[in-house]
Amino acid sequence: MEIFIGLLIGTAIIVAVVIASPAGHDRKIHEKIESMGGIVLNIERRDFFAGLGPFMMDWGEKSTVVYKIAYQTNNQRKEIWVKFGILFGAEWKEGKGE
Repeated sequence: MEIFIGLLIGTAIIVAVVIASPAGHDRKIHEKIESMGGIVLNIERRDFFAGLGPFMMDWGEKSTVVYKIAYQTNNQRKEIWVKFGILFGAEWKEGKGE
């Protein structure tokens, strides 16, 4: 039983690391923008010092990653922000957030 629990915890950690990887974030960002009929122009990873846009610093979730995305849809350049966290997944917010 202990071996099973250890394997289960190990698998959960591996899955969390893969999901939280920048490559996984890039894929999710492209999927979201394309689902809205847009084309990704730029993805910029942001941190506390560069500004987290419309998001507040979440001290409880250390693995939070914020991206500022520029995209184009209907010949208009737009901006959207996304916060990825292991506990709560992706949170999207549109508009300016500087």
